Amino acid sequence: MDTKLFNYDLDDPLSIFNRHIFCPIHKRYSAFLSCPSCPDFPCRKLSRTDLRMLSLSPFLNREVTEFKTRRQKMYILKKYDGTLEIVEELDEKNPDQELLKNVEEVYPVTKVLVPQLRLVPKTKEERHKIKESLEKEQTSPKEETAANPKSGKAASKKT
Repeated sequence: MDTKLFNYDLDDPLSIFNRHIFCPIHKRYSAFLSCPSCPDFPCRKLSRTDLRMLSLSPFLNREVTEFKTRRQKMYILKKYDGTLEIVEELDEKNPDQELLKNVEEVYPVTKVLVPQLRLVPKTKEERHKIKESLEKEQTSPKEETAANPKSGKAASKKT
């Protein structure tokens, strides 16, 4: 079970804004959005859900620090119409003729570069602008439902 550090809504990025948690490693209260700046990040107290919420947060910048190499064998087939198709397995010595019917070129891929990200909190001004825009988005659907109450529709159906 992937338990969250505190109760927040996965669909609402505002639910983690200005939330403070007790860090059991450093024995102090700190902002949840400041976790990526900790030297122990990612720590064992953060669940996968917590890490996902931080990585998708609009209040943090994602910066690529380096690329890690991962070995993987696959093939990219370039067809005559310009489209590309990825194939996991292809026998180079005895290729499948049906698969290569409309193929112009085959590109073997033996390694994949995976970007390593670093999460950096945005400036205070940027965070407040994002917070205001998210609050406006949340209040605008509520205003539309207030303008068209369901009770009025239900009353018109009864007559």
